[in-house]
Amino acid sequence: MIITPGLNIQGGTTIQIIAAPLNNGSLGFNGSNQYLNTPSSSAFAFGTNDFTMETWIYPNSLSGRLWFFSSNTDNVDLNGNGGIFYFGSGGIYNSATNTVISVGTWHHIALVRSSGTITLYVNGNSVMSQNGIGYNSTSNRSIDIAYSAAQGNGYFNGRMSNFRIVSGTALYTGSTITVPTAVLPKISGTQLLLNTTNDANFLKDSSDNNFTITNNGSVVSSSLTPF
Repeated sequence: MIITPGLNIQGGTTIQIIAAPLNNGSLGFNGSNQYLNTPSSSAFAFGTNDFTMETWIYPNSLSGRLWFFSSNTDNVDLNGNGGIFYFGSGGIYNSATNTVISVGTWHHIALVRSSGTITLYVNGNSVMSQNGIGYNSTSNRSIDIAYSAAQGNGYFNGRMSNFRIVSGTALYTGSTITVPTAVLPKISGTQLLLNTTNDANFLKDSSDNNFTITNNGSVVSSSLTPF
């Protein structure tokens, strides 16, 4: 619950404005025909800028795409063996080990570019970091979440909560980071923000872009949350 400072009106009465909290939730993907898609936009043309993409996942299997850009770069996939990888301008870059992802539990995933270095974090730990492998897109791109429509493969089976893309800022640096413990807010540079609420607005983009998200295969929301 969020309570603002009191507002005084004539006669000495104080009114407190109480904002209802977000109805936390997650999105469920069945691993066979469900995924989300954004419109193509310059919002995802990062150029050489820093960026941060993050979400929470609750996988039911160890394979599947988490997100896929129409440029076929800056993508993150589960590798099927308990690892995770980034697909950049030079190809596939795997996590150092295949023990970072497990089924039936929540994982915080973050992909960050800071001064040209791409780092992939799982649960606050860097599992892959390398300089000069990012794709400097200057063209409009769309993004598929939990699948690759362009390649026709890679359905993710599990749940996903709070998906955010921030352009211009590397929110996390170093070998370990502090994992957020609450719903992700809109901050400066936010290009996409799905708070995945467990209500009729579960696909609302809360960024200033207010993108219309296409729901393929009838993705549904639930009350399961990492918080």
